[in-house]
Amino acid sequence: MSRRESKNITSFGKFMRRYRINHEMTQKEMADLCDIPQTYLSLMERGLKGVTEKFQRKIVESISFTENQLSEFNQVAFENTRHVLDLNKFGPEGKKFLQGIILCGPELDDSYFKEFNAKFDELLIEDEEL
Repeated sequence: MSRRESKNITSFGKFMRRYRINHEMTQKEMADLCDIPQTYLSLMERGLKGVTEKFQRKIVESISFTENQLSEFNQVAFENTRHVLDLNKFGPEGKKFLQGIILCGPELDDSYFKEFNAKFDELLIEDEEL
């Protein structure tokens, strides 16, 4: 593993790698068990690919986690879930609003961010792509 890759490792990647090694599985064995591509598992472990809810479900359905392991899995998965914002749902005014957040973010007051967060929550969608 290169230094650049080791900087990218996420808490989810560490959890998955630790679980796999503690259970004496290769990446291929764990990927087959979870019905996910081995290359994707490798990328997740190294922090080069985010984890989607789709893959979280596959992993939880495939592995018999203890209660503590499941709790830790859920926490690290939540912290590392990739989300995509569908900008098409914003419309022209919403896109201008988003540009304002990006350009002026540090100068904005709390009410502006509350409005943005409400709109953002409506538009957040799960990225189900590999």
